[in-house]
Amino acid sequence: RQGGYGGTRFRDGNPCDTQTDILMLQDVVDPPVIEREGQYGPVNEQNDPDGLLTTAYEDEHHLARTWVVVLAYLMMDYRYLYL
Repeated sequence: RQGGYGGTRFRDGNPCDTQTDILMLQDVVDPPVIEREGQYGPVNEQNDPDGLLTTAYEDEHHLARTWVVVLAYLMMDYRYLYL
């Protein structure tokens, strides 16, 4: 919807400033992709500052799988959700 001044407005009437609204989460979360200089020019790669994406986790006692089954059952049980 267009405002009286020619700019875009939200449903509640507040103006949308596309130049600054896009920066709302800047410096709050890490960017998902970073650009670095590669051999043939800039290369985009996944940002992993904590190394969590390259870490292999072992679940020797299968606790995670057990909890997945329990939570799936509860999310599909009508009595748990609505009673």
